Amino acid sequence: ECKTFLPDMLSCFNAIFCFFPEDCVEKLMGGSLKVDSAASELPALPLADLMVILHDAICALRDKDDTEDRAEMDGIVKLLSRLLSCVLGFRMAPRHGADAFGDLVAWVTEHAERTQLIQDLSRNGLDNVAMEWIASGLVDDTQ
Repeated sequence: ECKTFLPDMLSCFNAIFCFFPEDCVEKLMGGSLKVDSAASELPALPLADLMVILHDAICALRDKDDTEDRAEMDGIVKLLSRLLSCVLGFRMAPRHGADAFGDLVAWVTEHAERTQLIQDLSRNGLDNVAMEWIASGLVDDTQ
């Protein structure tokens, strides 16, 4: 049942990046998920990390499901990848200075073993973040 509502939820979150003021988006980006652990302190799971875990789970379900659900799962992966691209672009855009490019490269490098994730991101918005960096001219400054 959760996957029935997931496309609508992801679409709403994607719309936040398009239609809401930047300060509202910043408040959303400051959020995290508290997860249980063996330690007494509850660690925070940043939004981008949560979306990577969700991407892995949805892809595993998609690969395991029958073909009639595959189109629905493909749509969910596209929406999730677009949202993660928006999150990365918001946090690691040129407006945050040249160091943000290093953060973006480090994030991609850290997740390089997840080839499906990187491919989905490149097809669904991360290329726009890269083009923004190229257009800014700050990439040369960081290299």
